[in-house]
Amino acid sequence: MKEDKKNDAYSNEENEKRREQIIKNLKRDFGFEEQNGRLRKGKCPACQKSEMFTEIARPWEIFCPRQNKCEGGPYTATAKELYPELYENYNKRCPPTEENPNVTADAYMQDSRGFNLSKICGLYTQGKFYKKGKSKSTATVRFMIDKDHGIYMDRFVETITVTDEDGETKERKQHFKNQYKGLAWQPPGQEIKKGDTVFLTEGCIDAISLIVHGYKAIATLASSNYPETFLSHAPHGVTWIWALDNDKAGTENILKHAERMEKKGLTVRAALALPGEKNDWNDLHKKKRISEKYMEEYFHQGDVLLAKSAMDKALKIWHHSNGRKTSFHFDFNNNWYWFYLNSDRLLKSIDANDEGLSDDNKRLEAASRAAILDRLARCKLTFLYYQSLPEGDGGMYYARVDFPYKAPARKGTFASSQVTNRGAFKDRLAAIAAGSIFTGNGHQLDAFVEQNLFGITTVESVDYIGYSKEHQAYIFNDIAIANGRVIKINEEDYFKIDKLNLKSVDHSVKLSLATNTKHYTEEWVSLIWDCFGPKGMMVLVYWFGTLFAEQIRQHYKSYPFLQFIGEPGAGKSTLLEFLWKLFGRDDYEGITPNEATKIGLGRSLGQVSGLPCCFIESDRDSGGANRTNIESYNFERFKSLYNGRPIRTGGVKNHSNQTYEPRFRGAVVFSQNDPIQASRAINSRLVEVILMSNRHSEETREKAQRLSSLSVEQVSYFLIKSCLAEQGVMEIVKKKTRAYQNTLLAEHDIKMDRIAFCHGQLLAVLDALAPVVNLSDDVVAQTKQEIISAAQDREVKLDGEHPLVVEFWEQMEYLNEEYYKRWSKGLNHSK
Repeated sequence: MKEDKKNDAYSNEENEKRREQIIKNLKRDFGFEEQNGRLRKGKCPACQKSEMFTEIARPWEIFCPRQNKCEGGPYTATAKELYPELYENYNKRCPPTEENPNVTADAYMQDSRGFNLSKICGLYTQGKFYKKGKSKSTATVRFMIDKDHGIYMDRFVETITVTDEDGETKERKQHFKNQYKGLAWQPPGQEIKKGDTVFLTEGCIDAISLIVHGYKAIATLASSNYPETFLSHAPHGVTWIWALDNDKAGTENILKHAERMEKKGLTVRAALALPGEKNDWNDLHKKKRISEKYMEEYFHQGDVLLAKSAMDKALKIWHHSNGRKTSFHFDFNNNWYWFYLNSDRLLKSIDANDEGLSDDNKRLEAASRAAILDRLARCKLTFLYYQSLPEGDGGMYYARVDFPYKAPARKGTFASSQVTNRGAFKDRLAAIAAGSIFTGNGHQLDAFVEQNLFGITTVESVDYIGYSKEHQAYIFNDIAIANGRVIKINEEDYFKIDKLNLKSVDHSVKLSLATNTKHYTEEWVSLIWDCFGPKGMMVLVYWFGTLFAEQIRQHYKSYPFLQFIGEPGAGKSTLLEFLWKLFGRDDYEGITPNEATKIGLGRSLGQVSGLPCCFIESDRDSGGANRTNIESYNFERFKSLYNGRPIRTGGVKNHSNQTYEPRFRGAVVFSQNDPIQASRAINSRLVEVILMSNRHSEETREKAQRLSSLSVEQVSYFLIKSCLAEQGVMEIVKKKTRAYQNTLLAEHDIKMDRIAFCHGQLLAVLDALAPVVNLSDDVVAQTKQEIISAAQDREVKLDGEHPLVVEFWEQMEYLNEEYYKRWSKGLNHSK
């Protein structure tokens, strides 16, 4: 590989620009001062002392020198961590030129992949990827696989989003041109000879990461691809090292491919990064962990993976420790074993061996005679992470159990008491995985737990479904939405959101959300309008706004309640059940509070965030002499939920007086036949929609049936679409709420500030909804008028008598008029 001056020119010029900008940023952000060729007196974010420093010539890392006094250890940070924008945006920052058409690819390979460009010149060219349905085009690092047949791979310089034929939106990092099955990428100029050792990696950049350290390597292009065509042209006498990623797919394919090679008589080994670390070879290159010292350990991990039996694996582990590990646990073929080496028996075996310890094979043979191998359980137990509890005191260990037979893995939690007590551990393991009985002793369990739990990953948890204000992310059952991205739950049942590990531990609310637009239709919008008109659209606006109730309350301290009432047969249940489908919940209408206990009701309110809590039939007759109203069901308890205050107070399970007060994070909907009978304080917090049956016709009934027939799969993408629009929605709500409130107060005879504010919020949410589902100007105008009329009606009702009293006097006046018409006299009030 020859050096290229253009690469050096790019490198020097770009580094100098970046260096100058980094120095400028460091002075601005940390208060650095230039002194004698250094930047000094930077304020440390950890200990707050102005003692940090770095070199002006190489400001790539900043240091706090307070070795024992800086909180959490001396603070260090790289310029790339602090200012990633200076290292990214390759397409914009480094566009190709006539002088250097590879400049974008060069920037990516140097800045993102950590390569010295002079050592990799000629291994790639720069390409470009563009696809219909893309988020953008991007430059690529192109690796030619077969020039004669036009087969190559493009590694994208920047990840792009594409929509496939099924409507699935995916992030893509690479693209293959033409079929590569059976082939492999070999760097130009590399020649494989008899006696060579050659690594087989998954990606081309992984192969380069080994090549720059003096090893020969090829890339199989996918972990499942066996390069049969390539190998058929390779010379005999080569040692092939399978060096795929150390994840589940990588290790399974190494075993499969190695067995295939062995059957063909090829010499095969394996090399793997250390277990517990998800590192590929480029990660190891950037961490400066590809050297003779580290490679010895990677080869050991590969040898252990390729072991032929449990005893073979145990002896390899023992031998690699130079005999220091005389007892340890391990797994083989998803069985859990304990290895113990009897020292006295080992000495006798060695004495009987004339060769002594000079021959490794003889030493291993002696150890095999002195070894004791116990199977502790017919399963493989892996502790995945520590799952913190939402109330912040304690947590659970989340584990996966794999079986030696064909059965799906099981997952479950272990409490701290269950990993420190043999009996409790045995019971819990058997409960999670049927038939898995732990037969080991307390010492063996302690050794296993100590090795596997020290330094384990921590995953934060929330005990609800929906929006987490603390993490600024929507957390649902199988997906999360954050920073404008849809993130699918990983194999270990949590969401990796940038540097945050997060999951929900609530399994009560199940939302089945369509993650693509393949079956999505917005026919439902016009159906709601045709069936229910502006009143139905007003309910939809409120429902949409519940997704942002937390964000709205954070800015305005409150989000209104919805009172959705109407006579029987008006279509309330039809509309509510459909609205729940928009949020992925099928065959559901709401909570019946008269049938709920106080604790059960409190838990129902705490299960969701940024979603509605819908109470139905709270005005239902309880069977007594009086109607069920404020006497048997107290609406006053909901008053504090308007501001998102605590639902209830519970005790934390520890030996202190600590309590847990979960905030209300959702929105409240009351759906019933009659208006709520409650105080003025409650009624002023309500937005009211009264649905009547007088607009129903044969046509609307048919459309209502069509609306009801739409499935969750066809409409639930609405929730994802709405959450992805969070930033735009909140900009509109923040900008317009106060303006609408002032308009209602000044121009529409609204005197009560809270009524104007609640309905002003709804008007702003309507403006935010309009672009999400493409509402027409006419629909928006009519819905706005409906909201304004609702505000005016609410003002009249709160200023006047109670609705039941008004209704009584209206009936009295009517009857009186009828009696006058018939008998020229009023009602006879005498007994």
